[in-house]
Amino acid sequence: MRSRGVGLALALALGVALALLWAIGIQQEVATAAPAPAVEGAGASSVAPAATTYYVAPGGDCGVMTPCFATVQGAVDAAAPGDIILVASGFYTGVQQRNGITQVVYISKDITIRGGYTVTNWSTSDPLLNVTSLDSVGFGRVMVISGPITVHVEGLYIANGNASGLGGGPGGLDGAGGGVYVVGANVTISNCTFSGNVASSNGIGSGGGIYLWNANASLVNNEFLSNIASGNILYAGYGGGIAISGGSVTLERNYIHSNSANLYNSSGSGGGIYIDSGSPILINNVLIDNSAPSQGSAIYIGSASPHLLHTTIVSNTGGDGSGIYAAGSTVVLTNSIIVSQMVGVTTEINTNVTLNGVLWYGNERNTGGGGIVTVQNEVTGTPDFDIDGYHILSSSAALNAGVNAGVSGDIDGQDRPYGAAPDLGADEWWPTPITGVLILGSDIGFVDFPNFFNALALPWDAALPITYTWSPVPDGGQGTAWVTYTWSTTGTYVITLTAQNVSGSAITTTTITIRTDLTTTLYPTADITLIYTDPWGLTTTVYAPAGAVTQSLVLRYVPQPTYTYNLSPDWGFADHAFDLEVLSNELPLQGFVFSQPLTITVNYTDSDVAGLDENTLRLYFWDGSQWVDGATTCVPTSTYHLYTQENRLELAICHLSRWGMMGFRAGDAGEKKVYLYLPIVLRNYP
Repeated sequence: MRSRGVGLALALALGVALALLWAIGIQQEVATAAPAPAVEGAGASSVAPAATTYYVAPGGDCGVMTPCFATVQGAVDAAAPGDIILVASGFYTGVQQRNGITQVVYISKDITIRGGYTVTNWSTSDPLLNVTSLDSVGFGRVMVISGPITVHVEGLYIANGNASGLGGGPGGLDGAGGGVYVVGANVTISNCTFSGNVASSNGIGSGGGIYLWNANASLVNNEFLSNIASGNILYAGYGGGIAISGGSVTLERNYIHSNSANLYNSSGSGGGIYIDSGSPILINNVLIDNSAPSQGSAIYIGSASPHLLHTTIVSNTGGDGSGIYAAGSTVVLTNSIIVSQMVGVTTEINTNVTLNGVLWYGNERNTGGGGIVTVQNEVTGTPDFDIDGYHILSSSAALNAGVNAGVSGDIDGQDRPYGAAPDLGADEWWPTPITGVLILGSDIGFVDFPNFFNALALPWDAALPITYTWSPVPDGGQGTAWVTYTWSTTGTYVITLTAQNVSGSAITTTTITIRTDLTTTLYPTADITLIYTDPWGLTTTVYAPAGAVTQSLVLRYVPQPTYTYNLSPDWGFADHAFDLEVLSNELPLQGFVFSQPLTITVNYTDSDVAGLDENTLRLYFWDGSQWVDGATTCVPTSTYHLYTQENRLELAICHLSRWGMMGFRAGDAGEKKVYLYLPIVLRNYP
């Protein structure tokens, strides 16, 4: 049983305080620097009780886990300070009023809320795969965190909050913190997405995604996109993504893009971030494509003293075009990339900005305004971003161009530095590690034929060189992505491949079944086609029309690596040989003759017939003692169809043997032409 530990006198005092707060109203409460309402159940306890885990899932169905709730607010209300709430993927909406303000979730106690689960897996959180959406659908904030409490929020998709008319901040705001409003709390928010939130649609708004007021806050590895401070053409907005007023704030590894201080670009500052006061620390953050109609399209800094380390600022627009606008502040930027801005950094009088390590590129002006800007270790040159616009490539001018700022990781959590010195900006270039590998090739092969395999390392930009180790050792190509195997006996064989580069490795296996033949069943009333594809992708097709047989029989095709039997000196082999047999009850039928001719189509390449007279190509069968023109298997004799432009030969046959495509050898003018043969061997010799 948890100890509440509240004495009578304290309870009365709290009651009087709460009554006064209620009388004054929530607007007055958030307009002062006083702490937020007292934490429910606050009291003294010598030993912290063990945390209880609560579960939330759509419809209140958490599988086997209990206690289970259908709403996050229900779990918060039931939890005691220090408890943990796990939330399964789903869409959670529905607002309610607490202390006169409206939101989906109101938190006034120590709590941890973590999304990204499923009702069948409560042990592993994956917010990207299992989206856990808290959405106010525009009817209030998504979340309020109020009071001297400690809160952890992880893995949530915080969407479509609207703080219009809810006030907040130090005064004068119609709405503060459309997605999340934090006042006076110790809070860590990580691995969350803030999307489509609006601080105010009716008046002055601040902090479209989140507003931090006198908070001890850490925002780590979050994404802020398409949030708006003010959605009213007549009023200003401050901080489309994030607004900070006082407190102790750290922003680390956040991706802040496509936010706006004002939807209509009429008035407002700080498209991505608005820093009103305090000394926040910003590490490994990216600000891209944010907008502000007045100053600071990426960041606006008022009477504050922030330190920005490893910041990437790209293509933010609007107003005076400044990526960073500093007004009456002292700002330190270390290891920055500032790209494609009208003005990189603008300062007002009585403002000091120091940049140590910066890559300028594509700005109309790098600095402007009346303040003091000190620049050290600046670099000019292309940043060479990857397709996402902020990860750098190995050719970037930011590579190894930074100074030691004591930052040991980058926006992705990779170690820095990789090279001799840290890279500028939020990303530290590393050779892209191999994370997977595929073996491409057929899963069926034939005895004594080569089988070709090639490897595909993943991701596509995995750093070179890559070493490929195949097992068993191939006939050729060990160490490379292309190999050849040949097996002389039937069976199923396993191939194991390990791909490795300087920063990663992956292993995979594949199997191939080696066989001697292809078979298909011939039916008296159906057209049947058997297709053999050789290791080089060329096909040989045997077509049996309806009526070719009078009973169901098996047609067996056996590819042969060569013609086997001796050729006339005048003939040349055109690299296609095979046996055809008809089986009944798994036994060959000797001397079998088809009731309707079968058509054989052989596709070949120019290299198959190199040195031969292509116009003399014929299909020959072995009659047990000699090669015989296959056209004579039918009465009357079949007609050849040779398509030299398409490298295709067709012939109708009426009985089976070993077959081969052959032709006369090409000679000088006036010499005898030599035929090229495509051996077809019909095993049922006539």
